[in-house]
Amino acid sequence: MSFFGSLYASTSGMMAASKATQVTSQNVANMSTVGYKKSDTSFSDIVANSLYSPTSGNSGGVASTKLLRASQQGTMQQTGAKLDAGIVGRGFFAMQKTNDASGDFYYTRNGQFGEAVDPTSGSTFLKNSAGFYLYGWEVDTNGVAAGGTTTGSLVPIDLSDFDTQVQATSRIDLGINLDAAEENYNPHRLGQTLPIGTGESSNFTRSVTIYDTLGTPRDVEFQFRKITGPMAQFVTGKGNSFDYDDVLVDNLTGPTPGIVNGDTMTIANGSESLNITFVNGTPAAPNEVNSMRDLVNTINNFTDIGGVQQFEARLDERGQLLVTSALPAETLDVTASGVNVTNSTGLDITVDPVDGDYSYDPFYDITAPADPAGPYPDQDSFPALTNTVDPNSQGWWEMTVLIPDPAAPNGTTKTTLRQGMINFDGLGALNADTAPTGGSLLDLGTAINFDNSQTGEESALTVDISQFSQFSNAYNVIQAGQNGAGQGQRNGVYIDNDGYVMAEYDNGIEIPMYQIPLANFANIDGLTESSGTVFKESVLSGAVSMYAAGNGGTGKINGSALEGSNVDISEEFGDLIVHQRMFGLNSKVINAVDEMTQNLVRLKQ
Repeated sequence: MSFFGSLYASTSGMMAASKATQVTSQNVANMSTVGYKKSDTSFSDIVANSLYSPTSGNSGGVASTKLLRASQQGTMQQTGAKLDAGIVGRGFFAMQKTNDASGDFYYTRNGQFGEAVDPTSGSTFLKNSAGFYLYGWEVDTNGVAAGGTTTGSLVPIDLSDFDTQVQATSRIDLGINLDAAEENYNPHRLGQTLPIGTGESSNFTRSVTIYDTLGTPRDVEFQFRKITGPMAQFVTGKGNSFDYDDVLVDNLTGPTPGIVNGDTMTIANGSESLNITFVNGTPAAPNEVNSMRDLVNTINNFTDIGGVQQFEARLDERGQLLVTSALPAETLDVTASGVNVTNSTGLDITVDPVDGDYSYDPFYDITAPADPAGPYPDQDSFPALTNTVDPNSQGWWEMTVLIPDPAAPNGTTKTTLRQGMINFDGLGALNADTAPTGGSLLDLGTAINFDNSQTGEESALTVDISQFSQFSNAYNVIQAGQNGAGQGQRNGVYIDNDGYVMAEYDNGIEIPMYQIPLANFANIDGLTESSGTVFKESVLSGAVSMYAAGNGGTGKINGSALEGSNVDISEEFGDLIVHQRMFGLNSKVINAVDEMTQNLVRLKQ
């Protein structure tokens, strides 16, 4: 190697050390920069071959290459700031210098965001501490992000469209205990069929305030009336109040002076018939009765050949004999050996109010679909009954849902929105199916009109009644909640751990406005650096792809946290010492070559 070759080699060494020191100083200077990604220096030798002797090499020196370490994770720090966001794993925030989507996209790990008002439009955007605007996916009213793998799916995160917010009520959660000891409304006693309707006082009423799609509060009223049920039934009249110990036969001073020894009565349901004989004295044969207790027990013990109970009998709260078909779809027919058995001198059975005879049809067939012309055309809007074979005959309630009359929304009058029946089993639990989404849901309608003078306030509403119960104690409201809210002003914004930009309102609701996707590249370390702790796509990095955090190989977004620089200061100072020694030693070689060339000059002299 010639003197000058040595000089050139050492000069390149000094230049390489200088460049490496520059990289190190850049790293050290940004050790506290949010989202900063350090670079390392790689060295490679340069060999200059002789033109005449390609096998003998002359050292050409050393070259340095700057290597980006964007794929290395920085330290995560919790900040408590609602708009800070840090990334754990792969991915970058997509940013632009403009808020109108007219610029180029840059990518950064600096998630130190804040609200920035555009002086021209007055709109409020999210902007990071380096002055770049954040871009993301729009979220629809159902909270579903638009999505898309290209940057063409991104829009600037503009908060101005969310200054106010209304959340229409879509679901009411109502939990009520209904008093099992409440007196039943019996349609036959009232001289009518079902429904009982609002013409009779409700046993219990509860109102819930909900919000329509315009944010206007509306009252929905729930009324409950205990009923004897929809199955075929008959009841004795008001004239006679019975006790279980009452003697029914040949008792002129008792409640049934018309019934004498040997009188008969038949209760039939079409396929099965129970023939009852009234006797004076202790019954000696099957189906003979003397007292009211004998009559009730005989009716309740009657079964078909398969042992299935056919009828149910009891004395109700007024001391009236109530006989109900145990089979929901069957009729009841009552015949007697004489009119004195059924009229006011006997059992005083109330005739069917429609036909005026002793043949009774079910008020409502619970085994069949809702009949639009029947007493409860909206019954299918109520939860389907789980047990339609032998439901508890003492667990029936008529439930009526009322709203303000849309023709007079000032609240002076109300209109029935839905009316139907609910049933409880013998343990007080609701006899109703569970919806696939959970709960026992009462469908109140998909476009409920609250006010004829307005448009756009129509709402869809369901009620979860799975917390209903029936026990013999006071009425009790266990739960009465709804998921709506009136118009509220935005008073806060935060980024959650799923990467959603959430708006907080003074009415207590929170909604997602945008979802922040993460940009991913095949070769992250191949990105091109730009000022502001941002990077640009390059040939080496590959094309950008956008994914929701946690998908497509991307990492997670941590709200209220920031990713610090990935600079290890001890490593950087170690490198700095090496680079300093490299520079110094190469300078000494140059000094030595200089002294040697001077000696050559002196020899010539």
